[in-house]
Amino acid sequence: MTLLPPTNPYEREFRIVARQVLSAWNRDPGSPSYGSMDRPYWGWKYKDFSDSTMQYGLNVAIAYARRSGGLDAMRPWLDATVRYMGRIQWGDGSFDQCYPHEKSPGVFFDFLATLVDLHGSGLLSRDAAAELEGIIRRGVAFLLRTDEKHGEVANHIAQYGYELLHYAKAFGDAPAEARGREYIARTLSWFDRDEGWFREYHGPDAGYQTRTLRYLTKTGLLYPDLNLWPVVDKAMEFMDAVVMPDGTINPLLGCRSTALIYPYSFEVAARRDARFAPLAARIQTAWDDGLVPLPSSLDFGNAIRLGDDAREAADLVASQPLAATAQGALPARLDFPNAGIFVRRSASQAVYVGSGLGGAVVIYRRSLEGAWRLAVEDGGYLLAEGGRRYVTRVPAAGMAAAVTDDSITIEAGFFLSLHEDVKTYQMVALRILNSTVLRIQWIGDLFRKVVVRRLMGRRVTKEAKLHRTVTIHDASVTIDDRIAPDPTTEGGRLYRARRASGIHMASSRYFQPVEIEVTQGPWEEPTGAASTRAL
Repeated sequence: MTLLPPTNPYEREFRIVARQVLSAWNRDPGSPSYGSMDRPYWGWKYKDFSDSTMQYGLNVAIAYARRSGGLDAMRPWLDATVRYMGRIQWGDGSFDQCYPHEKSPGVFFDFLATLVDLHGSGLLSRDAAAELEGIIRRGVAFLLRTDEKHGEVANHIAQYGYELLHYAKAFGDAPAEARGREYIARTLSWFDRDEGWFREYHGPDAGYQTRTLRYLTKTGLLYPDLNLWPVVDKAMEFMDAVVMPDGTINPLLGCRSTALIYPYSFEVAARRDARFAPLAARIQTAWDDGLVPLPSSLDFGNAIRLGDDAREAADLVASQPLAATAQGALPARLDFPNAGIFVRRSASQAVYVGSGLGGAVVIYRRSLEGAWRLAVEDGGYLLAEGGRRYVTRVPAAGMAAAVTDDSITIEAGFFLSLHEDVKTYQMVALRILNSTVLRIQWIGDLFRKVVVRRLMGRRVTKEAKLHRTVTIHDASVTIDDRIAPDPTTEGGRLYRARRASGIHMASSRYFQPVEIEVTQGPWEEPTGAASTRAL
């Protein structure tokens, strides 16, 4: 059967990712890893263990086969996949992702719903279905014995809540339902009900909020009694303010620097409340124009998750099309002091200032033809001293000292950049630890806390402080910066940076076309300790 051409960008992207999934799926019955979806492991032999979370791609592959009439051909592969997963599951019910004997509940949470859907699909043989049920129940038993406590990460906990509730609905498991409800309650405890954002370690991150909304939306549809829609609607209002005029997310304004947009919840919101239809349309246009990081351009692990969300969005767009809705008048001033984000908008200009992220500034301007284009990105400062780098754009690095209709003044510090590369001796040591003490649950949990703190939580500061005043005019912006004491007097080299972050985040820094389209100067530019710029 030949698939008809896709009618929306979500369907287009889903199909591309689905073909990638099918290529990553080991479909060779002569291979010992028949059924694995981790191609670097079984294909290129780059790794000594399989990342079990790659099996998330099953949903995407099955949906593609269903659209193209190829489900029967896939049945032997699915049975083989169940057998393979039975081999890579540890006796305590856990699976591995990053290293052997990982014992992190997040690993199985990542693809539990996928296995529940596979179990109920009717595509497995009787023996494979029985084996899969055993795999699922052992895995859930492990999940109920463990927990994730290394940080306040709303998108993780929202997913865990949905995954357990989805499983509980299918298998009638009361303890799992109770834990799922606890996870949803924990997610809501990290929600700023005044401003509409969820905490991601140190503050809001719009990219990850789209993922949180994916799982809260799916949970709200599955368990109406949880009454999640008031929270979802308030979060959508925040997203309407921080999604850029061109439908993208600018990573400079998020504490985890992510620009990914999961579209499914926005399509659901638009059909529940017409207020959000222009927001959903804005995001869909950005996907269509390739302005956001698309699943087809990402690494496989993120592609399958975003591609699956695109599949659900595509199904909704195709089955319930919306009439075109014009964007209403936007407020000229929006202040989110708890989030550390301030927005000033006019008919021709939109200015975003992230005080909590060291005074990062993003400016959009409208052309005579009516199209919004990114005009300015300012990620603050980078200070190089010997082999160390300090940056001003770190979560909770700054605060708004004064805010008016036309100006925002920020005080920010310089913080050590926590990026590190793994060295060979560290990897060898890690493998030894994996096979010994890290197999003990409480030690493994402590180890994860130490790693997160090292890459995201350390606060090593410099004496220098940035005093920044952003003044908004009718069609321009002035940024006045003063750094004291001057760090260059002791041999430091000071740079103005477009996009720089002081914490490590693997799912950030995906390419956006605006990174090479904006002609506002170098990516990093040598500068002094005092400057005034009219932009």
